Amino acid sequence: MYLASAIGFSGMPTARLDITGGLPVQLKDIQPLAARQLQENGVETTPVWGMLIAADLEPGKGSYFHNQQDIAKGRTLYRDFTGQPGMVCIALAGQTSWNGDANLAPFMAQWGVRAGSDFFKGHAFILSQPLDWVRIEQTKEIWKQCSDLDSLEDVLMVDGDVAITSARIWIWMPELIRTGQEKQLAIELTEEVPFPKEWEVITRRLFSDARRVILDPLVGGFSEGKPFRVTAYDKDNRRMLPTVLKLGPSSLISREIDNHKKYVQNYILNNSTTIMAQSSFGQASGMLYNFLGINGPDSKLGWLTNRYREENIEVLKALFSRIFTSILKPWYGQPVWESMRLYQQHNPLRLFPGLLAAAEQETGVSCDIRTIECPELGTTLPNPYYFLKHEYPKRQNQAQLWYSSINHGDLNMQNILLDERDNVYIIDFAETRSRNIVSDFARLEPIFKFEMTRLADEEDLIRFIEFEQALARTDSLEQVPEWAYKGTDPTVRKAYEMICLIRKYAKTVVIFENDIIPYLLAMLEWTYPIVIYRQITPQGKKAAVYSAALIVEQIMRLEK
Repeated sequence: MYLASAIGFSGMPTARLDITGGLPVQLKDIQPLAARQLQENGVETTPVWGMLIAADLEPGKGSYFHNQQDIAKGRTLYRDFTGQPGMVCIALAGQTSWNGDANLAPFMAQWGVRAGSDFFKGHAFILSQPLDWVRIEQTKEIWKQCSDLDSLEDVLMVDGDVAITSARIWIWMPELIRTGQEKQLAIELTEEVPFPKEWEVITRRLFSDARRVILDPLVGGFSEGKPFRVTAYDKDNRRMLPTVLKLGPSSLISREIDNHKKYVQNYILNNSTTIMAQSSFGQASGMLYNFLGINGPDSKLGWLTNRYREENIEVLKALFSRIFTSILKPWYGQPVWESMRLYQQHNPLRLFPGLLAAAEQETGVSCDIRTIECPELGTTLPNPYYFLKHEYPKRQNQAQLWYSSINHGDLNMQNILLDERDNVYIIDFAETRSRNIVSDFARLEPIFKFEMTRLADEEDLIRFIEFEQALARTDSLEQVPEWAYKGTDPTVRKAYEMICLIRKYAKTVVIFENDIIPYLLAMLEWTYPIVIYRQITPQGKKAAVYSAALIVEQIMRLEK
């Protein structure tokens, strides 16, 4: 049920009124009747009241909307109630002295009520027998009496002409009328990112017990789903446990939840995540990740990206060793030898269908030209985008025996989180499934090279391509790449050490195999789209084109 508009009243009741026996009283007369009595007792009244009414009903009728179209047109149907039923009614009433309050008037206008006119509007539960309202002292006790659904006869809207014979009525006189926005969850974004209205609705549902949430977007990744690190505060402004919220198309979120159940819960255990809740609105959905090892509300979640930049190589090696040889070992430790179509599996156009046109626009080089010039190396290289456009289709049914296992599918460092005690958590399983066993390792290499190094000017570019050229001289997974960097960027050495490490892990999971082409194709899949990444410098994009060209040249050399 989605609410277009609503009004409510809260806090302690201002007064209570009992009507006992005698002549029937119409609901529209309750407010003026009670106002006179209250004023005689020195109580200052307001023109608009909220009321909760537990009453015995006279026979009458109430209205209802038959369908959504009737709601839109304000068209009601009527239904009778007979006998001596009981009623619990939540109502709003106003005397002629109420003004056109900016918050209340638009709501009442939906009911055809103009400012300055008296009104009574109520929503009622019609019960099969009278309420024992005399014994009800607190409003919450009403719901105990009508919690038996067998006694619920109807749910109707009632107007001021409906009559009651006896009742207990609680009255709220508002000190302030305010918009619901003031009471809504406050959503704060640390960066300006697209945040559709549907996402706001989902966030408010998932954090219904919070007063305020701060959403820190996780950059990186490629899917339509967007993860956010969440810092939330409850109604008393106390910090809540840190979580991660992911929002996106319903199909993507559903796939991620299914993958989590299938590939994560029974494998990664304590270093994965728990899906706390999910919600949908329109075509969008959201899911909320919780983390089993989190040490209370003051725990801080950080990304592996930040840790990579801060720590020295020895610390990073120990951390990555734990990730791959301990936490994710249940995935990679169960290889299956089977026939695979690697060019089909690692075609980047599946995830980036507009890549060829975008690459041509970025580089100015046609995807139909076989070669490109590389003046930085003084050589001619294969055009990698020609290879993607023309050679991948020819090779898509080309199969080879190779190992498969469960792989994350987008294991970038933004999908690996750490807390202050270095507990590691993996998130974002939308692309998780069985595939080429070295895919996750190869996914990281372009990140180390293009996102974690300095590519600021022509000198950086030249030295980087020389380094890249040495990497492309390797013939097998077990061969350690040559260190051939002559530049001044210290982060390249860190990238080199990490590349050697993950290639070592890749070699371990394929047991006795040494073929590096499956690794190169998986790496190429994530090197191709770097030219369209917004955060990459022009020199970085140029380096990625040359890198892809050198990998293609390496594949062609090894295939011979």
